Amino acid sequence: MTWRKNTRDTQEEASKSRKAKKGRASVKGAKGVREEQIIFARIMALAGDFIVIYAVDPVTDNFVGYNATRDYEGLGLTREGKDFFETARAECCRAIYQADLNFVITMFTKEKVMAEIEQNGIFEMTYRLMIAGTPTYVRLKAVLVKEQEGPRLIVGVSNIDARVKLEQKYAHHLAEAENRAVIDSLTGIRNRYAYVDAVARLDRQIGANEPIAFAVSVCDINELKKVNDEQGHQAGDLYIREACRIVCEVFKHSPVFRLGGDEFVIISQGVDYENIDSLVENLVAVNVTNGENGRVVIACGMSKFNSDQSVEEVFKRADARMYENKKKLKGLS
Repeated sequence: MTWRKNTRDTQEEASKSRKAKKGRASVKGAKGVREEQIIFARIMALAGDFIVIYAVDPVTDNFVGYNATRDYEGLGLTREGKDFFETARAECCRAIYQADLNFVITMFTKEKVMAEIEQNGIFEMTYRLMIAGTPTYVRLKAVLVKEQEGPRLIVGVSNIDARVKLEQKYAHHLAEAENRAVIDSLTGIRNRYAYVDAVARLDRQIGANEPIAFAVSVCDINELKKVNDEQGHQAGDLYIREACRIVCEVFKHSPVFRLGGDEFVIISQGVDYENIDSLVENLVAVNVTNGENGRVVIACGMSKFNSDQSVEEVFKRADARMYENKKKLKGLS
């Protein structure tokens, strides 16, 4: 009987030992979870703009989310479970702004995320979540980290709405400022600075021997000085605006530039280039009618690019022809 008792004692001790180990493991596991939660809470506190962080097992795709904000909680998304990527894609429809939905579904796959991380060390994606019924810009970042239990994919979603909208506002103001810098305040068309930019682009193409076809037309308002002297500069401004309207109407598919005073330049490509001779004839017809009615008359000279070294050479030919035309028009205005 002694050996049976000893066997029972040994089994009981072994059982107690297993329970004790299990208890310690449970305590250790619970402690590990608490420590992990604390770490993520600290990350959230330092980052400030994170609205949720997920830890994903890249092998099993099991996941758990940490410290989501109240707004994010309101989306009703799964915080813990299996198949992280499939779960995220399945829940896209009710959480993501409709216009960004296809982009997110296409980009946010495990294969693309892991490939991007392998190549660049991080995966990033910007889109809009519907938070409190409002499209809100967020940025998702994902990195792979090594932990004692194995690799973990850490996915953080941060609210960048205020930053994006501030950048958009700045870009809008900058575009407006740049636009004002190249727009003639009197007529609303492009000014001399815009013309210089356009010429520089064409000159680069000419220098690179790229196939290019364009025509330059130089227009000048007849008798503007007389209008200013006899009727005042306000009447002169109206005269310039009327001339601008006519030129833009004739060369409706070409950029028109006011170089200052009474001078306009048009660079024609595409359909206007193909019909440039007819367009110049149309302006001649307008001049005849306007001359008979005492309205604005516009001298015009045109020249086509013909293996020239620069736009300036084309401009000079057109300018010379404009002065020839101006002399002929003296009797019309």
